[in-house]
Amino acid sequence: MNINSLLAYYSRHSQESAEYLIRHDMVTFLGTDLHKSVELEALKNAMNLPYYKMAMESKKILNNSFLQENQANL
Repeated sequence: MNINSLLAYYSRHSQESAEYLIRHDMVTFLGTDLHKSVELEALKNAMNLPYYKMAMESKKILNNSFLQENQANL
């Protein structure tokens, strides 16, 4: 899921969809699509949102385990 979707950065519908996925524990990876500094500022704001925190507390988020597995193979 694109983290900036939580801010309705792309659209209100993308925010509602992201929140739905988090509420129903359907998110396994969090990511971004940063190309501009303004998007980085939006990302910083998104990381303070309750839905971001809820997602990070989920047992389904695999970002760290994916990184650990791939670093071991380098």
